[in-house]
Formats: sequence, C-alpha cells, structure tokens
Amino acid sequence: MIYEHKQKDVIDILTIYSEYPESELWRELLQYSYEANIKRYLNKKGLSPDEETVNCIAGSFLQAFEYYKSAKEADIQIAPLLLYYGSSNLFYGMINLLSGKINKIENHGMKLLVPKEMKFIADTDIRFVSPINGGVNVIARAIGFSSDLTGTGDWKLKEFLDSIAEINIDYTRCYDLQTGRIAMIDVFNTPDGKAEKIYFNEENKKTFFHFFQKLKTLINRT
Repeated sequence: MIYEHKQKDVIDILTIYSEYPESELWRELLQYSYEANIKRYLNKKGLSPDEETVNCIAGSFLQAFEYYKSAKEADIQIAPLLLYYGSSNLFYGMINLLSGKINKIENHGMKLLVPKEMKFIADTDIRFVSPINGGVNVIARAIGFSSDLTGTGDWKLKEFLDSIAEINIDYTRCYDLQTGRIAMIDVFNTPDGKAEKIYFNEENKKTFFHFFQKLKTLINRT
C-alpha cells in the first residue's frame, strides 16, 4: 500500500493504492468517530469544539458506517433507503467536522412528486425545498455550491441515476438508451503526457455534443 500526501490550497489530499479501497476509506473515515481525533483535527484548525459538536460528528460517522454495512445485506427494497441515510450521515459528519460546529438541518431539503401516469419509478420528480435549513441545501453550501438549488426546477429521478458512472451500463440497458450523461473515457500514457479518448459512434454523437454543451452552460453558471 502507498500513502501519498499532496497539498492543494488548504486541503490535504491522501491518495491510497489498495486492493480493498472501500475498507481503507472506512478505516480513514472512522478515525473521526473518536473524540480525541476530532479534537486534534479541529484544534489544528484553531477551533475549540464543545462536547455536543464532538459527539454529533462521532455519531454521524458511526451511523453512516452502520447504514452502509446494513445495506449490503438488506433486500433490494430496503437497501436504497439505508444507503440514503448512510450518505446523509456521512455528509453531515463531514461538514460539521470541516466547520467545527453543528450545522442546523430541519428537513431533507427535497420532496418527491409522483406523476399521475408514469412508466418507471425513475419518472418520479424531485423538487428542492427549504433553501435555508434543508439538508441538501445546507450540505451543498458547505462544500462550496453557492447556487440556490430551489431555483433549478423539478428534477427527474432518472437524471440522478443517469449521473452515476458505476451503473451507467445497467441504466442505459434498463431504459433502452444509446447513451447517458456519463462520458466513458480511456486515459493513455504517451511520451507527450496523458491522452484521453472518448468513445462515441454516429448514432449517439449528437447526444454527446448536446451533453457537452449543457455541461459548458452549467460550468459557466457556477
């Protein structure tokens, strides 16, 4: 295993090469389920957290781990919910650790809108709400996304699924699509440096060009 420390602005990046990346990630994350490690980290940042904050951070990381662990053995009907709560706790622990204080969240920050007629579960709409204290909005601001999500309109669950690279093949097969929003890229090492190859064909070329144009517009907005 190789540990490599890099410095980018004020954020430490730790690169770990491992045959068991998930186990290594949790080993790193669960360090912050211990009071001494939390205080040490925050003290280095010049912060003096109270006991409530420390307990909140530790509890969030521990709950996240248990939710993820339970999701592996749960039925497909339950596993997505466990993963959602696991992710919510993981993000909450992270933003509280980074800020050294408890970020107040009063609700999920989004609600489901079920169409009267829909063919797939993924046709469900999602609307962001509660811009001040909604969970999604609080976390988005904490990680640097300043735009108001409640002003972005309704989203299809299908759009979220389409953004997860790990399930892209299953997604396109399930919905009988030529391509999704994920661009498959091969990276090659050449004498002149790294080169990237994007795969597309004549049938989905227009879709890719449209996708990159939308991506460019989104980047310009943020």
